[in-house]
Amino acid sequence: MVEDWEHARTKKDFQRARITTIRGQTDHVDAARTRWRWVRVALSSSSSSESSSSSTTPPPPPTIRLVFAAMGEDLVTSSPPSTALELPPELWDLILSLLRQDIHSLSSCSLTSRHIHQLALPYMFSKLAVASQAFVRHPKHFLSFTLKSPLVASHIQDLTIESMPRRPNRDPRYFIWPQEMHVDRLAEILQTLPSLRRLVISCVLRDTDHPPFDSSIIPKAKPRRIEYLSLHTSFIKESPCVLISLIRVLSLFSVIDHLVLGALPDNTHDATAYAHFDAVFRLRGHTLPPNLTIHSIKFGMGHRLTTRRAVSKLLARCAIARSSSLPPGSCSLDLLCGHRLSPEMCSELIEAYGPRLGRCSLSLETAICHWPIANAPFPPSDPVRHHRIDLSSSTALTSLSLTGVWNIPRASVVAPNSPNASFALLDILGSAHPSAIHHLSIDLVVWPCLSAPTPLVLNDVVRPMIDWRGLRRVLQEKLATLHEFTLKWSLGVPKAYDEAVAEWMRKTVEQELGQWVKSGVLKFETTTRSWDLDDMERRL
Repeated sequence: MVEDWEHARTKKDFQRARITTIRGQTDHVDAARTRWRWVRVALSSSSSSESSSSSTTPPPPPTIRLVFAAMGEDLVTSSPPSTALELPPELWDLILSLLRQDIHSLSSCSLTSRHIHQLALPYMFSKLAVASQAFVRHPKHFLSFTLKSPLVASHIQDLTIESMPRRPNRDPRYFIWPQEMHVDRLAEILQTLPSLRRLVISCVLRDTDHPPFDSSIIPKAKPRRIEYLSLHTSFIKESPCVLISLIRVLSLFSVIDHLVLGALPDNTHDATAYAHFDAVFRLRGHTLPPNLTIHSIKFGMGHRLTTRRAVSKLLARCAIARSSSLPPGSCSLDLLCGHRLSPEMCSELIEAYGPRLGRCSLSLETAICHWPIANAPFPPSDPVRHHRIDLSSSTALTSLSLTGVWNIPRASVVAPNSPNASFALLDILGSAHPSAIHHLSIDLVVWPCLSAPTPLVLNDVVRPMIDWRGLRRVLQEKLATLHEFTLKWSLGVPKAYDEAVAEWMRKTVEQELGQWVKSGVLKFETTTRSWDLDDMERRL
């Protein structure tokens, strides 16, 4: 509940002020209300007499006048109080943190005095989003704002730059494209934000020469450290190669703690299709950042295989160049593999980090038992095997997370010569360094939903999809020092079979992996994605 003290406004500045009282039912809000009441009582007991206000305007409550006195400024009466009170920083942090949940209340509170305005600036501008829709706003306007307000810019720690196309008047035939942001403009913005820790770029980049904006007052860009960098740019206008723009963006930083690469453009250079792919990095403008260190990478989405292949090689080269400066087990990778994406790209990054890799998460987001022959991980005895994910170089790997998604064969039987659906997971586990992994997480998702999960189908079709014997052998030989093993198994069934299938899954895990269940190492979760068969038939 917010109460506005309309009768207490006696000055122009005070007309914009508002005292906010937060009341609620939760324990957290009740505690804050009790502390705020204590402050008001303390201020009332410590105050001295004040001069009366104008006869035409009713005087404000005494507690409100004393709150302003505590700010060091008297905005209510013409004469200052005899005693100025100062609130402890911890109490200000509590009050402003609660007001932060409502930006309008926080903004109103910041207008009460200059002292509160200075205190509220970090809470108001620590996280900022610049959304450039159509031609209304532009990153250069934001740059002008940060140049004219260096105090505000010094408090920005989390910045999101987003400019996506939109449809005018909801007409699907037309798009209004926003203006692009040049890579040089991004460099200029970064120089005005000394406290920036997180940066999300989701806009159309432009990588062509253009007249700089106020270049006389912008210092030359210097590499800096950033904790989080996320790039989602599906379009790079007038750029001969995506690598040039990506290299220029990465060159703005010396250390990236966590790099997230989302959608990438498709306009890669023709040389990416050459047999000798490394020739791309000898082209003009493809020089790698000399002193770039990346501790964590999340590399998932992508449109073209050549784009993903180019970027993976770029990141692998950066890791190899700076691997000597990273301590063992200090890096992490979160990679997507499957569909038409060869495991070779994941293996390059894993091998590049080598013993510096401490945590790895691999998502096999595909029907892994139906991988194309060119990308499928063949059994180790097959001499033509040339695509696999190998963890043998990661000698300091302590945490591994694997997610497997596959489809049940349409014929409802497992082909005798087809690769087992869980083979890719077991092969990755088998390549790990002995006794290196302490935390293991496996998430198995089966698609599509079973229409008739009878005991015959569950035992003859679903159960063989997981090589339980091979999993037990890998756990005993390679992962003997596991501290924690988490297994999640999800299966879609009709709602009528929900409880029966869930019980069958639980008993299956206890029978196959009973050794780790009894020791307390294994924590498993079996879930069924239930659906109504009658409802599906009505929809069809």
